[in-house]
Amino acid sequence: MPSSQVTLRDIAAPASVHPATVSRSLSEATRHQVNRKTLAVVLAAGEALGYEPARPRGPCAPAAPASPASLSPI
Repeated sequence: MPSSQVTLRDIAAPASVHPATVSRSLSEATRHQVNRKTLAVVLAAGEALGYEPARPRGPCAPAAPASPASLSPI
């Protein structure tokens, strides 16, 4: 199965975990929240399915700073 078609659900099924656990496992920022054994199972399932992380599509626009008016209660 090509990597562009592998979904979180595809990986979650053979790993016997919720798709949210797959998401946490694949993200460097949240990987620490996943049990090491579970992480190993999820990563193995992803590898078996041919999962590859999506490449960034282009530069992201920086977020606009919040103005004081948008922070004050009405």
